[in-house]
Amino acid sequence: FRWRGIALDRYEKGTWSKTRLRKPINATQSGDIVYFGRPQPTLEAPEITKMTVFLEPLNTEAVFFTGDLRALEFPGRLAEVMIGKRRTVKRDDHGDVTMSRQGGESSHYNTYVSLRDPPPDALRAAQTAVPPEVGKLYLQLSNELSHKISRVALELTAGLTNSYDKAVAIQKWLHKNFRYTTEMKRETTLDPVEEFLFVRKEGHCEYFAAAMTLLLRFAGVPARTVNGFLGGEWNDFGKYYAIRQQDAHSWVEVFFNVAREGASAPRDRAGTTPRAEPHTWIMFDPTPPSRGAPRIIGWTGRVEEWIDSMRLRWYKWVVEFDLSKQLGFFRDVGNFFRSLFSSTTRTKDGRTIAASPAPRIIVVSLLLGLVVVWFIVKWRRGVLRAPKRKDEGPRVAEKRRVTRIYGDMVTRLARHGVHKRACHTARDFLGFVRLHAAALEPKVREVSLTYEELRFGERPAAPGEIEHIVTIVRTL
Repeated sequence: FRWRGIALDRYEKGTWSKTRLRKPINATQSGDIVYFGRPQPTLEAPEITKMTVFLEPLNTEAVFFTGDLRALEFPGRLAEVMIGKRRTVKRDDHGDVTMSRQGGESSHYNTYVSLRDPPPDALRAAQTAVPPEVGKLYLQLSNELSHKISRVALELTAGLTNSYDKAVAIQKWLHKNFRYTTEMKRETTLDPVEEFLFVRKEGHCEYFAAAMTLLLRFAGVPARTVNGFLGGEWNDFGKYYAIRQQDAHSWVEVFFNVAREGASAPRDRAGTTPRAEPHTWIMFDPTPPSRGAPRIIGWTGRVEEWIDSMRLRWYKWVVEFDLSKQLGFFRDVGNFFRSLFSSTTRTKDGRTIAASPAPRIIVVSLLLGLVVVWFIVKWRRGVLRAPKRKDEGPRVAEKRRVTRIYGDMVTRLARHGVHKRACHTARDFLGFVRLHAAALEPKVREVSLTYEELRFGERPAAPGEIEHIVTIVRTL
């Protein structure tokens, strides 16, 4: 699955950004569920799939989902109201969904999505007319881009009369003629996409997505770049997919004048016949599959899976435990201990008689003893202690370290007034630094490239390489 986060529409000087729309599309709420579309979609429809997301703290308000989102559900709403955490959910014209939440806060929500795209024949038959509001955002092209990109786009789509065949042709061309790599070093002063297409012919997902988006726009097809996550690792203990930062990915969405199956749409004046949704966006992924070695899970990997599943269970059953159940639980515990220390007891016929405290004292002592023994055993086994970094393996520890170094660089740059936005990838932020703090760009470039290669690539760090970027960051 591809978990959609944020769409970007403007490309300028090697950097993607998002046009801020003045009027975001507010969703409608009924109880714990937020609906998108009017009238409210039917969540029991056969094409609707329910997916549960447990999102750890991220520096973004994006709601991640896959497929065509019809509704969001927030369990445990009673507890949120009691502690003053009512959420504001919005959706804009880019298709992005955001949710206000406090910094460092985890989130739990259910998505109701349709995973069914219109069939290829329906996409081929879609009208090619582009609404003005769509063309303004998703056909825009920088005047600084080379006409060579335009010539390639026209050559690849020559003789094709519909948007679907044009998108497929460009995607196949990128799959066939370009290679995926995370080891990126600039060789020219050309625009990054031009260098990718005409010089290097290799790059990571951001280059593939940017190239396909621009080629489609030159061919007259509205398109946008999307950032999110791809895939994940199956956790056999908890029966779920764990998606991490290393699963970050970019792809393309293409505009079509065709309705999705079961999509909510306005009704006619009689209120009986729903009209077709005016348009839809279809995902295309121009990045070829990576041919890296398959991940081998040894006993340490199994332990990591178990720990991760325990963390999720802790969040589900302790952190997010329903408020009424929490109160009932503590009430029962209180009654239990009150009865232990009471000097009287009741018989079956309701009479109250004196009770000896000795049995109760013995029970309490046994319980306390069992708790102490349990903590000692778990501590000796290391279950209650933080896992040692050496158990993670050298590559995992190395990725963690280089991520901390990059985060330190971002913090130091903020002190210079250069702030990294939530939508910025490492490459986007590098372009931003080039525009607003050119004197710092060489140092930021060296740290960023090393960060990308070591965190997302397969090669280990060379001797002294990490210490070198640490020295650079300290000079910022």
